[in-house]
Amino acid sequence: MGTSTFYMYDEHTAKKGSDEVISFLHHYIQTYLPASVNKLYLFSDNAFAQNKNQTLMKYLFTMVNKNGKISEILHQYPEPGHSFLPCDRSFGLIEKNKRKKERIYLPSEWIKLVQETTKNFRVVPVEQDMILNFSDPFKQLIKSAPKGPKKEKFAISTYRNAEFIAITDISAEVELQALVNHTTHRIIESQIEVFDSVLPSIKDKKISFIHKWGCDGSSAHYTYKQQFSGDPESSKTDFNLFSVCLVPLQMTVENGTILWQNNRTSSTRFCRPVKLIFEKETPELTKQVVTNIKQQIAEIEPTNIQKYQIQIYHTFKMTMIDGKLFSAVSESSTQTSVIRSATPKVMNNLESILDLTPNETLYDCGISTLYAWIRCLECCLHISYKITIKKWQIREDNEKNIVKQRKQEIIRKIKEELNLLVDIPKQGYGTTNDGNTARRFFRRYSVASAITEAKLLATLASDVCGIHYNDINKALDKLITRLQSGQFRIFIELAHDHDENTDGENNNIGYINELAQNANDDEQNNDHISIINELTEDENLNENSV
Repeated sequence: MGTSTFYMYDEHTAKKGSDEVISFLHHYIQTYLPASVNKLYLFSDNAFAQNKNQTLMKYLFTMVNKNGKISEILHQYPEPGHSFLPCDRSFGLIEKNKRKKERIYLPSEWIKLVQETTKNFRVVPVEQDMILNFSDPFKQLIKSAPKGPKKEKFAISTYRNAEFIAITDISAEVELQALVNHTTHRIIESQIEVFDSVLPSIKDKKISFIHKWGCDGSSAHYTYKQQFSGDPESSKTDFNLFSVCLVPLQMTVENGTILWQNNRTSSTRFCRPVKLIFEKETPELTKQVVTNIKQQIAEIEPTNIQKYQIQIYHTFKMTMIDGKLFSAVSESSTQTSVIRSATPKVMNNLESILDLTPNETLYDCGISTLYAWIRCLECCLHISYKITIKKWQIREDNEKNIVKQRKQEIIRKIKEELNLLVDIPKQGYGTTNDGNTARRFFRRYSVASAITEAKLLATLASDVCGIHYNDINKALDKLITRLQSGQFRIFIELAHDHDENTDGENNNIGYINELAQNANDDEQNNDHISIINELTEDENLNENSV
């Protein structure tokens, strides 16, 4: 990190407007900017009063045209909600240093605090004569400037299919066909240069557009002072919310050319709400909503783009669901294996499981790496809670007290040594066990193993790969090397074939090698190995540490 410059003052000295921002920027350019710099990059948030206004734009324009020192200025405004800048990291360091102080009374003490935070911080105490008036002169220039013709491309684009939106007191819904058409047109408009350059050279005008969708419910929302229409004694309330969402993933041509790709598939940036309803999540509601969406998917038609004379065909994958929704859709118990309908009693007999016929229609729901992390974390925690009594079902009061005390002790140690909160209930939705918590827990597996008194990583890898514990270093090296090459996928059949091939470690390693040689050469879909790839990304995962 380079040197950070802080302009510090109190409210008696100046305000927090555009004049102050421009004055500090002007002072920095004149005082600290090296003479060899002729191209300036600026990053700021979207605050209109300080950074996103005509006064600042006019100043930057003047600096390029009149100053002579700077030939180009590129000012970027990050998207709201994704505007974490280097200065935010500096503020975090200051906040961390502030916790060491009991009280701070004077502005001068704040200046001293910032200076002591790190040697890379430079503080400039602001005086009133440093604040220059840029607003008034630039305001006159802006008013007197000739106004050009209005251009249509600067007009605010509105939703084209408002007639396909249905809104009631308790729900809002848009037809899926209208939504995907609108989404497709908007994406093409945002990448118009790419489509203009690529599509004329493509002979096949058939384009595939992949989306993922799903639904989920939440509760404990704020209840507003409003009355729903209809029966005043009805149970309608805005305490619960059930939502259905769609996320566009990738637009490709049949030859594999990628026209557009969502690089933030887990972000809300491209998330498109399909339906919002004030109802509690129940199996009946879930099946009703899923059936309705699947019916719309079955009737979906290609999107026609008249400009390029092309048709875009849509594919939908219902992968944004959790275990509860998966069980509701498959009409099975949460304690039952959904794919093979194996009960807990049958799960202890591997031969009986292999005799069950898998429901291949449920493969489209995918394998959630997120919930794989969370379930592995919870499994390790629950085993550790009961490791002293070595029982899964606890009925005696004294055993319950032992488990309760050990659970509290483990939660306390994890918070102190790993800075994580585990197994703490949250109002309205589950516990603090989320994906980031699980990843950080397993990333520091040596500390986690000492706390839980369990050989986490080695034992887990041994069970998953079917490799003898004593030779796990050698086997993991081979497995990691092949996974990082990115040339093959691990198929769902791995679990089935592994159960039948457990004669020895050499057979299992040979099976993995055979998979690598015979696997499908599909470099675009690596979701099947994402769990193990995330494990191998840890730089501490080597032969000695394992």
